[in-house]
Formats: sequence, structure tokens, C-alpha cells
Amino acid sequence: GQGLVHGDAYRGNTLWDNDIVRLGDWDEISFAPRELDLANTIQSARFGTSDSAIEEFLRAYGTDPRNQPLFEALVRMRDLHTLTGYIRRAHLGDPAARGELDRRIACLQHNTATRWVAH
Repeated sequence: GQGLVHGDAYRGNTLWDNDIVRLGDWDEISFAPRELDLANTIQSARFGTSDSAIEEFLRAYGTDPRNQPLFEALVRMRDLHTLTGYIRRAHLGDPAARGELDRRIACLQHNTATRWVAH
């Protein structure tokens, strides 16, 4: 269903205070399909989130959208979203950013599940 979504919900946007977890970085908030935030969870496997952690999150969330039509396309869109910072830095002459950008693009072109490094 639809509802209020964060738009960039992933571990890097969480703020911890002992056992209390809050989401930060609300610049992509919208009213949209809830799968938008779940796509980030599934996509986080590229950055080393374990299958068991993803399964646990989906159980707690109460739904598993992976078999829904077009959900895989939404996850791939999140992959593309992660390229933007590397594009900017590569354009400015950062060789490490150029290398990571080229590696990610090759992964997407060949549909491989290679682990990516977080920026």
C-alpha cells in the first residue's frame, strides 16, 4: 500500500540513542508505495547486509515485496541512485571515485551481485 515513506531509508541514515533508533535525512520524504523504502533494504545486500538481517527486517516490517511485479526494477533504480556521488567526484578528477563508478556500472551491465563499498 501507499503511505508516508522516507525515500532513502538505509542504515547510514539511522540515529541511535541506546535502544532508540530514529531516521534522519528526510529530504526525499514522499507519499508513495511503501516498497520504496523496502527497496533500500533489499539493495543493502550490495553493501554487505546479510540475508538473515534482510529476512529479519522484512518479517518485522510485515511484508516481503520481492515477488511483486516491478519490485526488482525499483531495487535496480536504487542501484542507479548510488552512482550520483561517484559521477560528481569522478567528473572532478577523483581517481578512486572513477574506479568505483566504473566497477558499479560494470556490475549493473553484467547483472552481477558484486559487493560495493559504501562511500
